[in-house]
Amino acid sequence: MNRLIIPILILLACFISACLPAPKQYTELESHILDAADLQSILIQVDHGEVILLESEDGHVQVGGWVLFADEVEYQVISAEEQILIKAQVRRTNLPDMPLRVEVRVPKDMPVKIETDGASVFVSNYQGDLEVASTSGNITIEQMTGRMTLRSNRGNIIVR
Repeated sequence: MNRLIIPILILLACFISACLPAPKQYTELESHILDAADLQSILIQVDHGEVILLESEDGHVQVGGWVLFADEVEYQVISAEEQILIKAQVRRTNLPDMPLRVEVRVPKDMPVKIETDGASVFVSNYQGDLEVASTSGNITIEQMTGRMTLRSNRGNIIVR
């Protein structure tokens, strides 16, 4: 009897989490448009979901995105003298779908550093220095010029 208690508790925990209400649709994150100073760099920190980095066409930093659980995300965009910090953390585990998508457009030649736990990173048509460090997310780079440093412990790295 005692041997059955642990598997029963595990199954019960799985059933309870499966019964939590699923969101009906994505909610748009608050959009930000920032003037980019010549000395600034960008730090993007996202725990789960997806980060999309594209080049800005108008010289501004543009931040936006979507989230499944709007009431369970910590989202900040902070512009300081030397750095723009974009931080999005989902306070939920065992997520069935992509909980968060952050899209950032930056001017060319602006240094960007991206740190993720389980978020995938997609970079396309960007000119500048890029550093990506991910614990388990995939990193995909397409049509980028500049210096790049890419690290992922358990995710795939693809450069095209």
